[in-house]
Amino acid sequence: MALMIFFISDAMGQEIYYSEGVSQFRRAESEEIETSSDGIILSWTTERRFAGPWTVMVRENGELKDSTEVEIAAYEVDMRRVSDVEVEIMSCDLKSTISVRVTHETNYWWVLYLILLIGIIVLGTYLFILYAKRKREKMEREAETPAPRHTRKYESATVLFSDIQGFTKIAEHMNPEQLVDELDKYFIYFDELVDRYNVEKIKTIGDAYMCAGGVPDLDSANPIEVALVGLGMIDYVKERQTKAGAFWNMRVGIHTGPLVSAALGNKKKSFDIWGDSVNTASRMESSGVPGEVNVSGDTYMKISEYFECEHRGRMPVKYKGEIDMYFVKRLKPEYAEQGSTCRPNKVLIQRIQAMKVDDVLAEYSERLKSEELPYFVSRLEMLMMQCEMLCYAEGMTVRDSMIAKLLLLYGYANNECPKEMKLEMNDLVKRLRKMNFEDEEIEDMQKLLLRGVQGKKPETHIEEVVYDTYNMMYGRMDFAKQIKVLYECSSTSGRHFSKKDWLKQQDKMLNELTYYTVSARELAEVPVVKQKEILEQIIRLF
Repeated sequence: MALMIFFISDAMGQEIYYSEGVSQFRRAESEEIETSSDGIILSWTTERRFAGPWTVMVRENGELKDSTEVEIAAYEVDMRRVSDVEVEIMSCDLKSTISVRVTHETNYWWVLYLILLIGIIVLGTYLFILYAKRKREKMEREAETPAPRHTRKYESATVLFSDIQGFTKIAEHMNPEQLVDELDKYFIYFDELVDRYNVEKIKTIGDAYMCAGGVPDLDSANPIEVALVGLGMIDYVKERQTKAGAFWNMRVGIHTGPLVSAALGNKKKSFDIWGDSVNTASRMESSGVPGEVNVSGDTYMKISEYFECEHRGRMPVKYKGEIDMYFVKRLKPEYAEQGSTCRPNKVLIQRIQAMKVDDVLAEYSERLKSEELPYFVSRLEMLMMQCEMLCYAEGMTVRDSMIAKLLLLYGYANNECPKEMKLEMNDLVKRLRKMNFEDEEIEDMQKLLLRGVQGKKPETHIEEVVYDTYNMMYGRMDFAKQIKVLYECSSTSGRHFSKKDWLKQQDKMLNELTYYTVSARELAEVPVVKQKEILEQIIRLF
């Protein structure tokens, strides 16, 4: 609290002091003194003629509140009991007086702080309510406005429809709980099948089950994988008939062709596909036979190498005319697990994985094309062609050929291409997991990819093949063209050098050229000496 003290004296040489509580006395230098104490002690000194004892009289609003005689020159005013008072200090002979005005001023700053705090709370509450209202209105508008469709067209996807034979009649005579329980067992197993072969489940409608391969990710092995799913479904139905005595039977129809996909709906989106290929697949199912996988001629052309099929002839299809149809009977023995007709062995699994690796290469090439980097596309295609040629010439296994291609792609993308085209290891590992590689295989490949081969002496046969793939251009007849492509790639990727210096670096590469594989040496079309002459001619032009 603030106290203002104003004193008046009618005698010369008189001085007054004040103290807040028991603190040290301070001399009053001006007419106004501020203090924060609830009480104040007045002390005074006077000349001898103004002697004590003193009579202290306290008046509030002119009314006498207290009258006290004091022996010492000090008096305490309790400001908690009085406010805005005048204190008169009189000598015993009543000839001299000191008049002190003590005003108790209340500090109202806390009121202002309180008002400010309340204002902030009210404003914050208003803004929160306004924000919540606008957010709700936005959500309502979004719910009313159809979301943009992210459609995608696929040139070659495979659609499967399955349907339980006579399910409507079965449902009429079977206990509902038992019916649902039995159907659930089928669909749970079908879900496991599509996950095993990286096929996308689209939906179920009653007893119908629909799935598709090659969506939403590019997968050139999708006809084989969907056919494996179809055979797996029929095999499970037969197993249930044998072990559980179930009398249900199933038709499966498959077709391969172009289609369109999109996520439909606003509140609960669902991935769906449509197009003529979907309708044809449905017709394959309805035109099929219970216990058989019925496929179109288009699908047969893509799977006939791996499956034993029976030609049904050209069969009439509603709205389609006559279509070649085939029953897929089983996997060919050389591609099936021992004792199974529908489970692929390691040979077929690696064939499928090889196709998926080629898909990764194709997707990266499309990325380069979309960024309008034609020289990089040309060099990647040349490298991959040389890699395949060298892998074949060296008699490498399917597995080692896959790893060589991945190693080549990873090194090319992260060492030669622009930074924005970098291939992330985590993304590549995710793709490998979808290819059904074992964890141990993925770990070994990851170590090999991170080690790289560029600028290092190869340690394995796979690394030797990749190393020689990079250097095979130095033995090609179109060496001058390949040098130009390599220069354009190097300059576009952001490396700073003169063309003459870069050509001299290539001359050094020719001088130190070493092929680690016999096939690379045999496939070299032009000797190094001849290529050096060509390079020297190019250098002289600059």
